[in-house]
Amino acid sequence: MGIFRSLLAPSAFSRTSEPTADSWYDSSGWMNAGTFGASINLSLHLSAVMACTRAIAQPTAMVPLITYEYLSNGGKVRAPAHPLYALLHDAANPEMTAQEFREYMLAHAFLRGAGYARIQPDDFTGYPVGKLVPIHSDHVIDR
Repeated sequence: MGIFRSLLAPSAFSRTSEPTADSWYDSSGWMNAGTFGASINLSLHLSAVMACTRAIAQPTAMVPLITYEYLSNGGKVRAPAHPLYALLHDAANPEMTAQEFREYMLAHAFLRGAGYARIQPDDFTGYPVGKLVPIHSDHVIDR
């Protein structure tokens, strides 16, 4: 087909340009980003996507994570001596504060569906002792 014929021929996009057309949605009924030729990596170059992600992740990450111990009477009390307290409240690793870590994890959850981190456990108790190291979602194999 010549270039002029292909330009004059009706395209698949023009046949499905109605917002209610089934081709805009995948089998679950959600909008299909593939229809637009978009991807996560391309959308990260859009300032609106980054601004929206930041606008949600930053304030959410500011909320402190505090460990609690539940009491037998149904109440609870702060447990700063818990092994996870320092990692969740103060610093997840030497390079990131707890807030930066949570912001990173939230951004990955929003944009890629999940945030992953490698946990360095104690050999005896199994509790994390050293650090929580974020892993980029593209480097995790989903089984």
